[in-house]
Amino acid sequence: MAGLSGWLAQLIDRETVFLLGLVIPGISALGVLLTWSESSERRPLDWRILGGGMGFGITVMAVALGDLLFGQEVVFALSMLVI
Repeated sequence: MAGLSGWLAQLIDRETVFLLGLVIPGISALGVLLTWSESSERRPLDWRILGGGMGFGITVMAVALGDLLFGQEVVFALSMLVI
């Protein structure tokens, strides 16, 4: 996506490229709406997954806002561990 957006930025203005980039979160939101329309059995909440996701988000925010040396690399390494 980065290469495509860089190529598009050479052809059209950056604002339009960013607006086009909003299509991807829109597709995700549409997927959520379509999932809600299904009538399936609800599973119980898995607190390990929810807690892990919240912990990861808080850690990433702390690293980003704390101006940690090599912060981007730390976030990348944490993301790879999660995956």
